[in-house]
Amino acid sequence: MGMRKGNLGSGARALVGLLVGLCLLATPLPGFSHVSMRSVSNAFVTVHGRRLEYYVSIPPLVARLLGTGKDLKWYADYFNENLTVKTGAGACHVATIYPIAPQSSGHQIVHLAFRCPGPITSLDVRDEGLFVDIDPTHTEFIKLIASDDPHHVRAEGILSDSHPHWHVASVDGAGNRFEQWLSDVYDFFRLGVHHILTGYDHILFLLSVIVVAETFLQTLKLVTSFTLAHSITLALAYFNVISLADPIVEPLIALTIIYVAFENLWGRNFDRRWMITFAFGLIHGLGFVDTLKRITVSHHELITALVSFNLGIEGGQLIIVSIALLAFSLMKSSSWRLPVLRAMSLGIGGAGLVWFVARVYVLV
Repeated sequence: MGMRKGNLGSGARALVGLLVGLCLLATPLPGFSHVSMRSVSNAFVTVHGRRLEYYVSIPPLVARLLGTGKDLKWYADYFNENLTVKTGAGACHVATIYPIAPQSSGHQIVHLAFRCPGPITSLDVRDEGLFVDIDPTHTEFIKLIASDDPHHVRAEGILSDSHPHWHVASVDGAGNRFEQWLSDVYDFFRLGVHHILTGYDHILFLLSVIVVAETFLQTLKLVTSFTLAHSITLALAYFNVISLADPIVEPLIALTIIYVAFENLWGRNFDRRWMITFAFGLIHGLGFVDTLKRITVSHHELITALVSFNLGIEGGQLIIVSIALLAFSLMKSSSWRLPVLRAMSLGIGGAGLVWFVARVYVLV
C-alpha cells in the first residue's frame, strides 16, 4: 500500500469517513453472522369455499420470546391484529384456532381457520407485523396448496417487513404461471440482496480482501474468486451434498476475517490473495445457505430459489464493491491513504476477534 501526497475535497472526505466509520462500527452485538435473529417461518394455506386454513410454524426462539401460558384467544387476537387476509369479496377473520402443536424441533405449529365473506377465488395476504415485534427481520415463506393434494403447490411467496404483501390472482392455479415465476425470482433475488447487505461479517471480509488491490482488474480478480467459491458451496450445501453445522461455520467465518484483515497489516506481496479469497469464500458460502436451507421450497422451485438468491447476493455484493471502489479511488492520491487503510484493517480484524470469541463461547 504505497503512499502518494495529495488532497481530498470535503465531499470525498465525507464519503471516505463514512466507509471507514461503517467498518469500525459494524460490530453491534456479538453473535452469529448477522445482528438480528433472522428467524424464518413456513406457512401453508388451503381454501375450501369460504373457509381458509392457515398453518404457520413459529421458530423456537420466537416462540420462547412470545412467552408461555398464553391462551388460544391471545393467539387469535395476535394473528387478527398482525395478519390481514382478504379475498375479492372482502376481509376474512379468524373463526377458529386449534390447540398449539409443539414439535420435537422446538417449533410450534399454529393452525387457524379464517372465515371469508364470500367464495375465495383470489387472495391477498398482508403481513402487518407478524413476529416483527420479536425479530424485525423475520421472514415468512408462504404457499397456497391444493386441499386434496398437499404436494401440489399452486402459488408461493415471501413475506417480510420490507415486502409485506402477497397476492394470488387465482387460487385454483389458473393464473399466469410466467408472472408467478417472475414474482418468485424477484422475491428470492430481493432476499439475497437483503441477506448480504445485513451480513456485516461478509461485508467486512469482502472489504478487507479488496482493500489491498491497486487496480480495477485486481479487484475484479478478487471479487470473482470470492463469487465462484461461495456459489459452489452454496449450491452444494443447498442440495445436501456437503453439510457443516452453523456453530462450526460461524467461528470459521470470523477466523477468515481475522486472517485477511491482519495480513493486510503485515503482508507485503498480495499476488496470491485471490487463492486465499477463493478458499475462504468456500466457507462463506456455507454461511450464506443458512436462510435458504430453512425454506420449505416446492420441488419445481428449487433451482429458481437457488439461482435467484445467489444472484441477489451478487447484486448486493456489487453495491458494496462499487461504494468501496469509489471511496478507495478518492483516497488514492492522499498522503493519509495508508494510515486510513491500516486503521480499517485493524478495525475489521478487531470485529473478527469479537465475533470469533462470541461464537466459540456459544459452543462451550
